[in-house]
Amino acid sequence: MAAVSLDAHWDHQEKRLKTPLHIEDAEGVRAAEIRLQYDPSVLSTDELQIRSGSVWNGNASVVVNVNEEEGSIIAFVFSAEPIEQADGDLLEVDFALASARAKRKPISIDLQKVELNEGRIEIETPPVVGTDEYDLEVPSIKDLDSERRHDHLLPPFLQRWHRRFDPTHIDELMREGIGQQKSGCFVGPLRPALSI
Repeated sequence: MAAVSLDAHWDHQEKRLKTPLHIEDAEGVRAAEIRLQYDPSVLSTDELQIRSGSVWNGNASVVVNVNEEEGSIIAFVFSAEPIEQADGDLLEVDFALASARAKRKPISIDLQKVELNEGRIEIETPPVVGTDEYDLEVPSIKDLDSERRHDHLLPPFLQRWHRRFDPTHIDELMREGIGQQKSGCFVGPLRPALSI
């Protein structure tokens, strides 16, 4: 069963929001349909800014439909041969800011659909239209890192908290973490260098 995650970082040189869609356990994938929704008053993109990701190893074709007025992207990525490597980027989308004022506005990207091999390969907890754990939401461009966050490298129970964490959620987060540890205890800290 495959798993996907939407990542993002701000490229200061290109002045672009780099938004790769990462996939794990991708062996056997030959085709993918991906749907994204963004706020066109904040971000802009076009077909030339959307390409197949590293997991295809340069062997995929991409057909893209971008509705710039509505802020919607429908992308079909396909290859004659199935993917051999397990993990990598399924699709890469570059966004520019729609205006100078947009850098102060919240950024919201809704990953609405990922379908693999016309549904024959299942995705663990598929993305849906509307709010879910796959969406990218940040207060503004300045709140984004200049390098990839690699959310997919976080433990599964932390991935959905990574961008939306609120101090009031700490009890639920700890319960989830403890529940997924076989020993019944939470292992940490995640970044020892920052601990006291």
